[in-house]
Amino acid sequence: MMFQAKRPEDFCKLSNPFYLAVVTNTYRPSLKEKWFLRGPMGKNRIEALMKVMAKSASLDTTKRITNTSVRKTLVQKMTENNVPDTLQVYVTGHKNTASLNNYRTISNNQKYAISNILSKPVPATAFMTREIELDNITLKQER
Repeated sequence: MMFQAKRPEDFCKLSNPFYLAVVTNTYRPSLKEKWFLRGPMGKNRIEALMKVMAKSASLDTTKRITNTSVRKTLVQKMTENNVPDTLQVYVTGHKNTASLNNYRTISNNQKYAISNILSKPVPATAFMTREIELDNITLKQER
């Protein structure tokens, strides 16, 4: 709740950006009690923040962690846990659900399940035949 009190009053709605720019100039008396400005944090600032967070969390910093890779992981985890697209859009800040498809991939479990389906031999009885009589010619058709 403390962080909410430090946000501008008119930027405390759920529809406002989560990451707000930080006040760096405290010479303006109106900003003395607030930590955040009325605008989203810039892309470069978020990237720098991501690097600090990854290092602090002892993540593998040899891998490139970007805003997109984090968003992709977030969308993937929400999809795997059956979070509805309408809620995913709300969390990610997208305008419509179709844009979530840019961040979706098939999980390893899904790949394994598909591989199992494709690996199973097809029993001979699966190919049923029926005879079709066409102008006194009998054809066998597989279906």
